[in-house]
Amino acid sequence: MKTIKYLLVISGILFCSSSVFSQEKNANQILKKVSQNLTKINLLSYDLRRELNYSSEDYKAISKWTCYYSFNSDENPIGLRFQIENSNATDIYNGTEFFTLNKEDKTSKLLKHLKKEELSDKSYFYNSILTLRNILPTIIDDDNIKKQVSDTLINTKTYFQVKIDLGKRMIQNIGEGFDKMEGKNKFIYTILIDSESYLPKEIKQTNNLNDDFVKTTFENINLYPKSREENTWFYSDYLNTFKEAEEQSKINLPLGTEAPNWELTLLDDKKKISLKDLKGKVVVLDFWIKNCGNCIANVPFINDLHQKFKNENLALFGINAYDSNDKIKEFYTKYGLNYQVLTNGEQVAKNYGVYAYPTIIIIDKNGKIIFNENSNRSIIEQTIMNALK
Repeated sequence: MKTIKYLLVISGILFCSSSVFSQEKNANQILKKVSQNLTKINLLSYDLRRELNYSSEDYKAISKWTCYYSFNSDENPIGLRFQIENSNATDIYNGTEFFTLNKEDKTSKLLKHLKKEELSDKSYFYNSILTLRNILPTIIDDDNIKKQVSDTLINTKTYFQVKIDLGKRMIQNIGEGFDKMEGKNKFIYTILIDSESYLPKEIKQTNNLNDDFVKTTFENINLYPKSREENTWFYSDYLNTFKEAEEQSKINLPLGTEAPNWELTLLDDKKKISLKDLKGKVVVLDFWIKNCGNCIANVPFINDLHQKFKNENLALFGINAYDSNDKIKEFYTKYGLNYQVLTNGEQVAKNYGVYAYPTIIIIDKNGKIIFNENSNRSIIEQTIMNALK
């Protein structure tokens, strides 16, 4: 009898293992077909809807765009030209020029020779079809990524649901790799795929800790849209109907610039702190706002920095731009910040040329700015270590 029970247990384990293997095999087969379809596309148009639902933060937002891509891998840093518009504006990138046409005030703004990072940071690329086109081969080839597939029926139409568990990694905007995340969140991507065309219908990004999600939906996908006329691709062609926008005077502080002084109030004890008070120390400033997914994701990293360098000649502060003290305290408690936060920092952010969040600024012992961005975390840590020498 014991032998029979043992054999039944072993059989059950083998069956479960076989089932999981079959699930991943089927998921990979489906993803391969999707990847093949997306890779061979030359022209593409579709309607994009993105829903941000951070219920844990009481924050919701819906954005919509109409997208047109013309792929050419040899043409430019991101391998495509695009025209993307919403109700307010149209963004056009022709491989050299990037410009925005503002529909409301009929103004235009031209930016030339944008870097890949600047282009890929556009919000309409987040979990987009372009993201899938680039990242799917990597996901398919990685046997360590857990993948599951199931069928679902929506309005009498059958779709595949492929669930991809990336653990503590998030897919980069245009899908050229993953960003490692330091928090407790594990990220799960569920891709809804048309069972007939093997084209994506939806990407839903969730996590293991709460009900927050980001959902991008693709409608009216057209693999053979009409080619856009050449005179729609160049900035000069629009100057008769869109006047050039007056450039706003934004402060830009190059590295090596003396950091402007400031005086702000600590969140907890209302004590005033100024940059002059910190003379002779390396100063790390993390500019953030409450309703910002990247700011939330950055907290564990800043916590680690504070813990690692707390006994060094270094002062580290979070600077919140404009949220109320109650909202800041809620954020502070919820995400377990272990470093001090300064409030009402909007003017300081402007004085330092901070217009995107989060941004980290590092000031050396001589009061000079030596870092001003939020890029590779190892670079930030190395910059601090060099400044402390």
